[in-house]
Amino acid sequence: MASYSQWTAFRALTGAALKSLMKSPSSVVFTVAFPLFFIVGFGFLGNEEGHVAKIGIPEGMERQIAFYDQLIQDPLIEVLTVDTHYRDSLLSHRIISAIFVPGPGSNGDIHYQLQSPSATANEVKVVQMILDQYVTKSSGSSIEIRALPVLQRNKIDFILTGQLGFSLLASSVFGVAFVFFGLRQELVLKRFFATPIRRWNILLAEGTARMVFQLFGAFLIIIAGILFFDFTMAEGWITVVKMMLLTILGVLIFMSFGFVISGLAKSTSAVPPLANIIVLPQFILAGTIFPISNFPVWLQWIANILPLTYLNEALRKVAIDGAGFWDLRWEMLVLLFWGIAGYAFASFLFRWE
Repeated sequence: MASYSQWTAFRALTGAALKSLMKSPSSVVFTVAFPLFFIVGFGFLGNEEGHVAKIGIPEGMERQIAFYDQLIQDPLIEVLTVDTHYRDSLLSHRIISAIFVPGPGSNGDIHYQLQSPSATANEVKVVQMILDQYVTKSSGSSIEIRALPVLQRNKIDFILTGQLGFSLLASSVFGVAFVFFGLRQELVLKRFFATPIRRWNILLAEGTARMVFQLFGAFLIIIAGILFFDFTMAEGWITVVKMMLLTILGVLIFMSFGFVISGLAKSTSAVPPLANIIVLPQFILAGTIFPISNFPVWLQWIANILPLTYLNEALRKVAIDGAGFWDLRWEMLVLLFWGIAGYAFASFLFRWE
């Protein structure tokens, strides 16, 4: 009599789980459709040029500008007071076009400097023309243009990586929580125990199927970004490979939250609220749609604790800057900490029956 093959059982369970995922509307929506909907919407929105240019003035320097009151009333320009600590981030994400800085001149007058990553861009030239009118009337001097070594990101680069990270989080948390709660509630796991298959092979099969499905979804999202929205790929296909490896790391960590919820939930109706406690705050705060620098300082403290923040930032550094994994050591360390904490907590809560 042939011995029972754990490997054959593992492959059979993985194949069945993968087929189930492919046929599940909620899995397809969370993994591919929902992220692509946001990417398409924000992608076209991001390609539209606004009629009002935005400039930043360093906090505390407003009253050094003699024409400040007139400037903030100009319909062609929007003035934002900015913290200099977030200057590069605001310019990089194109939230503002330039920084307008007043300072002492050589003759005791006020000297003005317009700082921007793209000093020759049309938008910056328009800003300069508007500001020149005020400066000439006020002091008769001119504005110095200073180019800053800041890499500007396309809006689609920010949106796509954020939606990719969010799709990994949402699908992993909701998917794992619902699947394992359902298997336990419907006594499917108990029936598995009547077979020779090892318990951990059941978990590995479900996890492997979800990993393959998530990798496929992530690949589709990235390809859609490249083909239709000029998504930045710093190192071409090497960047795609790196993003796939980060996808694997993200799914492994986020699945631990799903195991925690499946252990906490007492009924099927309790799964969505518990999952949303983990998913929704990160959708809003983790740099998925808006840069974290837009939030008040106290919210930034919270955002900088969330695991999705670090996955999103790692994906952006790889896609836009061509960062290597050593450059991502801090982000990966934080993600690993969350993964260890998540699985440790899940080991106390997870129930087979």
